[in-house]
Amino acid sequence: MEDWWRLNQGYFVVAAFLALTVLLWLARRWGRRFTARAAERSASGATWDNQGNPFVEKLLVSLATEVHLDTDLPGAEQVLAGTKLPRWWKPAGERAWVVQEGDIATTADLVPAEGGGTRLVLREAVHQNGMPTSETDWRKLRRAVLTAASAAGVGAREETGPRLLREPRQWVRGPVGAG
Repeated sequence: MEDWWRLNQGYFVVAAFLALTVLLWLARRWGRRFTARAAERSASGATWDNQGNPFVEKLLVSLATEVHLDTDLPGAEQVLAGTKLPRWWKPAGERAWVVQEGDIATTADLVPAEGGGTRLVLREAVHQNGMPTSETDWRKLRRAVLTAASAAGVGAREETGPRLLREPRQWVRGPVGAG
Protein backbone atom coordinates (compact mmCIF):
# COMPACT_ATOMS: atom_id res chain seq x y z
CA MET A 1 0.00 0.00 0.00
CA GLU A 2 2.82 2.39 0.84
CA ASP A 3 4.43 1.79 -2.54
CA TRP A 4 1.14 2.51 -4.29
CA TRP A 5 0.85 5.86 -2.47
CA ARG A 6 4.40 6.84 -3.39
CA LEU A 7 3.74 6.01 -7.02
CA ASN A 8 0.44 7.93 -7.20
CA GLN A 9 0.73 10.85 -4.78
CA GLY A 10 1.79 13.19 -7.56
CA TYR A 11 -1.53 12.61 -9.31
CA PHE A 12 -3.42 13.54 -6.14
CA VAL A 13 -1.40 16.72 -5.70
CA VAL A 14 -2.02 17.75 -9.31
CA ALA A 15 -5.75 16.90 -9.00
CA ALA A 16 -6.04 18.93 -5.78
CA PHE A 17 -4.25 21.87 -7.42
CA LEU A 18 -6.58 21.73 -10.44
CA ALA A 19 -9.69 21.48 -8.23
CA LEU A 20 -8.54 24.47 -6.17
CA THR A 21 -7.85 26.46 -9.35
CA VAL A 22 -11.34 25.71 -10.70
CA LEU A 23 -12.99 26.63 -7.38
CA LEU A 24 -11.12 29.92 -7.19
CA TRP A 25 -12.05 30.71 -10.80
CA LEU A 26 -15.74 30.01 -10.04
CA ALA A 27 -15.65 32.15 -6.90
CA ARG A 28 -14.09 35.04 -8.80
CA ARG A 29 -16.67 34.71 -11.57
CA TRP A 30 -19.52 34.68 -9.04
CA GLY A 31 -18.05 37.74 -7.29
CA ARG A 32 -17.88 39.69 -10.54
CA ARG A 33 -21.49 38.80 -11.43
CA PHE A 34 -22.67 39.71 -7.92
CA THR A 35 -20.94 43.08 -8.13
CA ALA A 36 -22.30 43.73 -11.63
CA ARG A 37 -25.87 42.90 -10.55
CA ALA A 38 -25.55 45.13 -7.47
CA ALA A 39 -24.28 48.00 -9.64
CA GLU A 40 -27.16 47.54 -12.10
CA ARG A 41 -29.75 47.53 -9.28
CA SER A 42 -28.18 50.61 -7.73
CA ALA A 43 -28.13 52.43 -11.08
CA SER A 44 -31.82 51.63 -11.57
CA GLY A 45 -32.66 53.21 -8.19
CA ALA A 46 -33.00 50.04 -6.14
CA THR A 47 -32.00 50.38 -2.51
CA TRP A 48 -31.80 48.01 0.42
CA ASP A 49 -35.27 48.95 1.65
CA ASN A 50 -37.24 48.56 -1.62
CA GLN A 51 -36.18 45.08 -2.73
CA GLY A 52 -39.25 43.22 -1.41
CA ASN A 53 -37.10 40.94 0.74
CA PRO A 54 -39.23 39.47 3.59
CA PHE A 55 -36.37 39.84 6.09
CA VAL A 56 -36.00 43.50 5.20
CA GLU A 57 -39.76 44.02 5.46
CA LYS A 58 -39.74 42.50 8.95
CA LEU A 59 -37.02 44.93 10.07
CA LEU A 60 -38.82 47.94 8.58
CA VAL A 61 -42.09 46.95 10.27
CA SER A 62 -40.21 46.59 13.57
CA LEU A 63 -38.81 50.10 13.21
CA ALA A 64 -42.32 51.44 12.59
CA THR A 65 -43.83 49.62 15.59
CA GLU A 66 -44.97 51.89 18.41
CA VAL A 67 -45.92 51.19 22.03
CA HIS A 68 -49.34 52.59 22.95
CA LEU A 69 -49.84 53.22 26.67
CA ASP A 70 -53.36 53.72 28.04
CA THR A 71 -52.36 56.64 30.25
CA ASP A 72 -51.60 60.35 29.97
CA LEU A 73 -48.09 61.76 29.46
CA PRO A 74 -47.21 62.05 33.18
CA GLY A 75 -48.38 58.46 33.74
CA ALA A 76 -46.36 57.23 30.76
CA GLU A 77 -43.33 59.10 32.08
CA GLN A 78 -43.75 57.27 35.39
CA VAL A 79 -43.93 53.94 33.56
CA LEU A 80 -40.73 54.74 31.69
CA ALA A 81 -39.08 56.01 34.88
CA GLY A 82 -39.80 52.59 36.42
CA THR A 83 -38.53 50.72 33.37
CA LYS A 84 -35.20 48.98 33.60
CA LEU A 85 -33.78 50.38 30.38
CA PRO A 86 -31.98 47.95 28.11
CA ARG A 87 -28.25 48.36 27.67
CA TRP A 88 -27.16 51.58 25.90
CA TRP A 89 -30.52 53.39 26.29
CA LYS A 90 -30.25 56.63 28.29
CA PRO A 91 -32.76 59.40 29.09
CA ALA A 92 -32.18 62.41 26.81
CA GLY A 93 -34.15 65.34 28.07
CA GLU A 94 -37.87 65.59 28.50
CA ARG A 95 -39.77 62.55 27.19
CA ALA A 96 -36.88 61.28 25.05
CA TRP A 97 -34.50 58.31 25.24
CA VAL A 98 -31.43 57.76 23.14
CA VAL A 99 -28.75 55.28 22.11
CA GLN A 100 -25.77 57.38 21.04
CA GLU A 101 -23.50 56.00 18.30
CA GLY A 102 -20.80 58.56 17.70
CA ASP A 103 -22.33 61.73 16.30
CA ILE A 104 -25.63 60.04 15.32
CA ALA A 105 -28.26 58.50 17.57
CA THR A 106 -31.29 56.27 17.80
CA THR A 107 -34.00 58.32 19.51
CA ALA A 108 -37.38 57.37 20.98
CA ASP A 109 -39.98 59.90 22.16
CA LEU A 110 -43.17 59.87 24.21
CA VAL A 111 -45.94 61.72 22.38
CA PRO A 112 -49.68 62.10 22.98
CA ALA A 113 -51.75 59.60 21.01
CA GLU A 114 -54.79 60.60 19.02
CA GLY A 115 -57.92 59.68 20.92
CA GLY A 116 -56.17 59.59 24.30
CA GLY A 117 -53.25 57.81 25.80
CA THR A 118 -49.59 58.08 24.96
CA ARG A 119 -47.35 56.39 22.45
CA LEU A 120 -43.63 55.67 22.49
CA VAL A 121 -42.34 56.16 18.96
CA LEU A 122 -38.98 55.78 17.31
CA ARG A 123 -38.08 59.20 15.92
CA GLU A 124 -34.78 58.28 14.28
CA ALA A 125 -32.74 55.13 13.89
CA VAL A 126 -29.15 54.60 12.85
CA HIS A 127 -28.41 52.61 9.71
CA GLN A 128 -25.28 51.50 7.93
CA ASN A 129 -25.72 51.27 4.16
CA GLY A 130 -29.47 51.15 4.71
CA MET A 131 -29.35 48.24 7.17
CA PRO A 132 -31.05 49.34 10.41
CA THR A 133 -28.41 48.45 12.95
CA SER A 134 -30.50 49.89 15.80
CA GLU A 135 -33.58 47.72 15.22
CA THR A 136 -32.55 45.31 17.99
CA ASP A 137 -32.13 48.17 20.49
CA TRP A 138 -35.58 49.49 19.63
CA ARG A 139 -37.18 46.04 19.99
CA LYS A 140 -35.56 45.58 23.42
CA LEU A 141 -36.79 48.98 24.61
CA ARG A 142 -40.35 48.20 23.46
CA ARG A 143 -40.33 44.89 25.33
CA ALA A 144 -38.95 46.52 28.50
CA VAL A 145 -41.66 49.21 28.41
CA LEU A 146 -44.40 46.62 27.86
CA THR A 147 -43.12 44.64 30.86
CA ALA A 148 -42.93 47.76 33.05
CA ALA A 149 -46.43 48.87 32.00
CA SER A 150 -47.83 45.47 32.85
CA ALA A 151 -46.15 45.57 36.27
CA ALA A 152 -47.56 49.08 36.87
CA GLY A 153 -51.07 48.00 35.86
CA VAL A 154 -51.12 50.26 32.79
CA GLY A 155 -52.59 48.91 29.58
CA ALA A 156 -50.00 48.74 26.79
CA ARG A 157 -49.81 47.26 23.33
CA GLU A 158 -47.64 47.36 20.23
CA GLU A 159 -49.07 48.70 16.99
CA THR A 160 -47.50 49.32 13.64
CA GLY A 161 -47.21 53.00 12.80
CA PRO A 162 -45.98 54.82 9.71
CA ARG A 163 -42.65 53.76 8.24
CA LEU A 164 -39.55 55.76 8.88
CA LEU A 165 -38.02 57.59 5.92
CA ARG A 166 -34.49 56.80 4.86
CA GLU A 167 -31.95 59.61 4.93
CA PRO A 168 -28.22 59.34 4.22
CA ARG A 169 -27.24 58.41 7.77
CA GLN A 170 -30.50 57.68 9.61
CA TRP A 171 -34.09 56.54 9.34
CA VAL A 172 -36.35 59.37 10.49
CA ARG A 173 -40.03 59.72 11.32
CA GLY A 174 -40.18 63.45 10.68
CA PRO A 175 -41.52 66.00 13.17
CA VAL A 176 -42.07 64.55 16.66
CA GLY A 177 -45.62 63.32 16.91
CA ALA A 178 -46.13 63.22 13.14
CA GLY A 179 -47.60 60.15 11.62
